[in-house]
Amino acid sequence: MSPISTRLALLAGLGMLAMTVQASAQPRWACMTDDGYGRKLPCSMGYKAANPNWKSSDACHVKGKNGKVTPCTDAQKAAAAK
Repeated sequence: MSPISTRLALLAGLGMLAMTVQASAQPRWACMTDDGYGRKLPCSMGYKAANPNWKSSDACHVKGKNGKVTPCTDAQKAAAAK
């Protein structure tokens, strides 16, 4: 390999590592509210302050490994209420 291609391969590897670290640093729990049109929007800090038990409500969502956000199950809501 030439020095340029080696450097490009190293740069690509570092970029992949940075994207992996960034994806794993996201929180597991997410508070999402419905805007009335079926779209889910992240909760504001004011909403979380006014509803301290949001993890046990319908606003609770979980982010999966692939980044997909799904509603919390009843078991997850019960565990968060403790």
